Amino acid sequence: MRHTKDVAKCAGLYHKMTMLHLPMEAMNNNDFYPSDYVIKTTMKAALVEKILNDDLEQLPSIAGVNNHMGSKATADRPLMKLVFRRLKNKGLFFVDSMTARNSVCSKLADEMGLAFGKRDVFLDNINTREAIIKQIMSLAQKNPP
Repeated sequence: MRHTKDVAKCAGLYHKMTMLHLPMEAMNNNDFYPSDYVIKTTMKAALVEKILNDDLEQLPSIAGVNNHMGSKATADRPLMKLVFRRLKNKGLFFVDSMTARNSVCSKLADEMGLAFGKRDVFLDNINTREAIIKQIMSLAQKNPP
């Protein structure tokens, strides 16, 4: 995105951990995206690697990656293996946004020795102030100070 590098630089100035929010194919999404923006299950490995490498190069100081959308991609073992191999080589972790019940990410990350986490509260699935506050309160109850 246009301001990616600026936001990452600003986060670094304030010693904040940054992550790549990696666009990945959803089961049902008719939104338009440029052809080299979303990693898809039908892409050849070389294109997946190019998109991933281009995204990672824009954010050299990130600590990890999580999926944006991705209900179809995170259920595709060969695709996620390709992504995880690159993340492991760079010493990054992966956080599964849990957009799919049949995600292969946890098991595959364990098999590959990749640092892994998963979301357990979705903050903005319903995009209203009241719903988001409710989710933040739910999260706070799960992780007391």
